[in-house]
Amino acid sequence: MPALEAAKFTEAAKHIKNISLSVSTKVETDAQAKLSEVERMDYEGAGLGTRATLLSEGDPDAVAEGNYPGIARLLKLMPNLKSLDLHLYNILYGSWKSYAKVFSCIVDDIVLPSLRHCTLRGIRCCETSLLSFLGAHNGIVTLEMRQMYLDSGSWPSIFTHLCSMSDLQELTLQNLWDATGHINLAPKDRLSEREEDFARRREEDEEEYVYDTDEEGKPDNENGGYLPSLRWRDDPNCCCQCMCGVLVHTRSFTREEIQKERFDLAKKPWGRLIGSPQLVRWTNATSAELGPPFCRR
Repeated sequence: MPALEAAKFTEAAKHIKNISLSVSTKVETDAQAKLSEVERMDYEGAGLGTRATLLSEGDPDAVAEGNYPGIARLLKLMPNLKSLDLHLYNILYGSWKSYAKVFSCIVDDIVLPSLRHCTLRGIRCCETSLLSFLGAHNGIVTLEMRQMYLDSGSWPSIFTHLCSMSDLQELTLQNLWDATGHINLAPKDRLSEREEDFARRREEDEEEYVYDTDEEGKPDNENGGYLPSLRWRDDPNCCCQCMCGVLVHTRSFTREEIQKERFDLAKKPWGRLIGSPQLVRWTNATSAELGPPFCRR
């Protein structure tokens, strides 16, 4: 930061309106240290660039307090931002909960009165800090929250606040987690509680669709003959099949949909995710955006 100030960046930053920042957790930059670690690997180890070369949660360099406030200090130089895309990529082996402090520093020090477009990706935070951020930026028009973890609190209060943001016109949610696990973004409807029963009664030729039936056991045309929440299979990029239902991990909302549904969401379907092309796509996309699977804890 002193180098930026010396280069007169401070004055120039006041005129920045749009910025996209992608940063990672602390990495090992000492090549000799990496080589030494590789040499100590046993038969369970891997090559350069895998677990053996990553810092761990117990490494003092990985969790040093100086790792967290840098983004906040940078954004503080940009009071006129209208668009912010903030991405945190995790390559810390073990728990990376300490990196929730990155967002806490932003919430404690930053208010961007002109912010209209915001994307948060790979961010760890708590319910209170996210509510504080949204409350300080009620003028947001488009919001994306992807691959986000709540280390404390839960999402319902966040959803309630989103409904109160009068300027919010477009919202995209993807892969949200809290202490209860992965949040199912499927809409709750009058049939959703019956998904488990329908899933058990599927026949082979109905692998892709589950019929809703009337009193005589015939397809009910009122809903097109299918459970509404299972229509998400039509878009393989937004859902994965569980043993007894569908987990919707990605959804976009218009202003009208936010006000109509008010995030009355279905419960997470019972059972593990089932191997499928959709699951492979989801796993690969999540790793590319959030970090290697063995780092996500």
